[in-house]
Amino acid sequence: MEELKKFGEFKDGIFHRHDGTPGRRNMDAYQAIWENVHGREMVYPQGRYDAPIFADSKNYDWVAVRGAPGVSEKLFGVWTERRTQAALIRLEAGASYEVGGRGVYLVLAGTGECAGKPLRQYTTVFLEHGERTVLRASAASEFLHYGLPDLSGMAAVSHTSGTMQAAE
Repeated sequence: MEELKKFGEFKDGIFHRHDGTPGRRNMDAYQAIWENVHGREMVYPQGRYDAPIFADSKNYDWVAVRGAPGVSEKLFGVWTERRTQAALIRLEAGASYEVGGRGVYLVLAGTGECAGKPLRQYTTVFLEHGERTVLRASAASEFLHYGLPDLSGMAAVSHTSGTMQAAE
């Protein structure tokens, strides 16, 4: 970022090049930094969907999670061969739920604890591959769960050629 400031300025997430400086005049700040660091243009993979996917949680049913009393889920979907997923998870007051796998759990409502630390609205819990933890609700609680894609089998892209791959 500091190197690019010699050729332009960053404002509101956009890198603006000075007049007469080679390169695109305005571009996303992250992309400008990425391209400067890697010495090549960022190339995104082809899109897989014709339009954005919108899921209205009111149109999904709560389904009891087998083996977890007081826990239910609204599974919105699982996408791509890398298994990116999204769901709402609800815990009744006093319920516990063991979770695992690479993902993020965002507390939307309620209170509780995880690994001895308090959970309250907007607390996040991040788990890496192979990690497990228990979410405990002291009051009825709701979590948004993002199951992050499994990128472990992807080959690294060369520094000077190849296509940058997004985490879908």
